[in-house]
Amino acid sequence: MKAKSILFLISIFFFTVASAFPLKFYISNVQAAIEVKAFSLTLKVGYPYSSLTLGNDSYLKVEAKESTSTFYFEGGWRFLKAKNISLLLGAQMKMGVLENALSNDRIQEIGRGYAWLKTNIFFKGTGEFDTALSYSRFLTSAEKNVSKDMVFLSPPNVKGEEANKLNVDISYVLDIDKGFSLGLVCNTSFPFSDAFIFSSPNLEIGIFLSTTTEELQKEIY
Repeated sequence: MKAKSILFLISIFFFTVASAFPLKFYISNVQAAIEVKAFSLTLKVGYPYSSLTLGNDSYLKVEAKESTSTFYFEGGWRFLKAKNISLLLGAQMKMGVLENALSNDRIQEIGRGYAWLKTNIFFKGTGEFDTALSYSRFLTSAEKNVSKDMVFLSPPNVKGEEANKLNVDISYVLDIDKGFSLGLVCNTSFPFSDAFIFSSPNLEIGIFLSTTTEELQKEIY
C-alpha cells in the first residue's frame, strides 16, 4: 500500500508540474493504467501493473503486479535502429510471489530469470502501424535452501510455465484531434515447450488515448 501511495503522489507531481509531457490512458481486458513520460523517465500507474522506466532506446524498468505482489526487473538494449525496423536484446528477473512456485520444507523458489529478443517493424501513413515480434526464454530459477539459508540457481522446471514464449504485439495509432491520438492494441503470446508443443495462447486487446499534460489541462480548464 505504501509503494502504491508513493507512485500516486509521483503521478500527481508529474501531472501538475509537467508541461507538454506525453500522457497515455490505457484500458484492456488485462489491465488499466495512466502513463506519463518526462525526459527519459516513464511512469505507469495502474492495476494490476505499475512501473517506472528509465531510458528510451535502451532502458531499465521496474514493474510491480499489485494483485499478487510480484516484481519484475528488466533491462533492454536496442542494438539496431533503422528507418522502419529496430532490434532489442534484453533480460528480466521476476521475484516475489511466483505462480506455481516450488515451495516445501527444504526449498523455496524466490525468482526466475528470462532472456528475450525483440524486433519492431513500423509504418506511417494515415495512421501509425507498429508490429513487434519477440521471443523469450525461461533460463533459470533462483531457489533458496531454507535449512542452510543459501540461494542457488537451477534449470527451469516450473509446472504450468513453458520454457519458450513467442509474442506478437500489434498496435495502430490514429490522430483524432489536435494533440490527441487514439490507439488500438492486440497482444498475443504463444507459450511452447522445447518439443514445440504449444499451450493455449494469451490474448490482450486494448485501447488507449494519447495526449500531453498541456493539452489535457487546456481541456479541463
